Amino acid sequence: MIKYLQTILLCALLTNCNHKPIKKFDWLAGGCTPKNYPIHLYTGNYIFEDGNQLYIPVPYKGDGDGWGSRGTTHVVGEQYKPIPIRLTLYWMSFAEKKWYQGSWELPQKKIIALFEKGFIDRRTNKKDNYTKIVTGMTPNGVVVVWLSGAGYVKEVARFQAEEATWPSMEKLMPGNPTISKEQYLSLNSTVEAYLAKNGIPTGLWDYYRIRYNWHPKINLLDEGTKLKIVASHFFNGELETWVVGRIDGWETRAIPKRCVIHWETKLFKYTTIITLDDRTIFNTFQTAFGSETNQRADFTVTLENRKVKDVFLQIGAIKTPVIPKQIKQYKYPKKNAPK
Repeated sequence: MIKYLQTILLCALLTNCNHKPIKKFDWLAGGCTPKNYPIHLYTGNYIFEDGNQLYIPVPYKGDGDGWGSRGTTHVVGEQYKPIPIRLTLYWMSFAEKKWYQGSWELPQKKIIALFEKGFIDRRTNKKDNYTKIVTGMTPNGVVVVWLSGAGYVKEVARFQAEEATWPSMEKLMPGNPTISKEQYLSLNSTVEAYLAKNGIPTGLWDYYRIRYNWHPKINLLDEGTKLKIVASHFFNGELETWVVGRIDGWETRAIPKRCVIHWETKLFKYTTIITLDDRTIFNTFQTAFGSETNQRADFTVTLENRKVKDVFLQIGAIKTPVIPKQIKQYKYPKKNAPK
């Protein structure tokens, strides 16, 4: 009898040892769409290993905060949550008047590793972490998932949804069962005008995911100037922020959409914002790299006389000029400068 009890106890101990605790992190769900491409997310959920789920908030017919944006925040559930194993979506793309659906396995191990690694917060120069898992939906059923934190957005997955059938209007709009399809599909005049002019760019959001091997290089030529922070917003929705002394080396990155440079003198702080046009900058990268996408390039910005002197991509000794769409610069006295 004693041996029997000892055997049961040993089995129980071994079972407990083999049962790994579930890793949990402090994060919220988010959803986004490209600007001027509104959707109706009828159902969207992150599914956990125990079968529980967390819904993804996206404003009904909202025209989108932008691809990769943090989106709407709804604080629900426990503060610390495990990483989901699955994503399910069912939504209407108003630009196409089509429904899409899909269910996909998320790269849980990859996401956990990124949460554990975290990043350096530009404001504190200390380790910080991601606070949102964001899902984006575009026309043609493209789905992208990012991790989002203060100054960092990292793409972790891309999925393809399938076209789906219409639900009944009674089921779709239970609070307004008499609404017609025409009324349901109507959009505001601004979005209608945008879609009439620009249409639906097939393949655009996958095109934005093209990567090259490059890193930022900032040259301040004026005496007494000091570089503080550099941030790059990418066309694929990602975002990286570097503090002085921590600018990463060459790495395969998406193409920059906007470069933000924070620098200072003895009396003033400056913020320089360089915005890039997608067609122009993609052609510039293609010209500079050619078919050798693994070459190392410096995305170089030179500032002189308190303004941008030039912008170019440099591979070896060859410089390819970059033509910005817009350059803005802001100047603040140090005592009143925003943090």
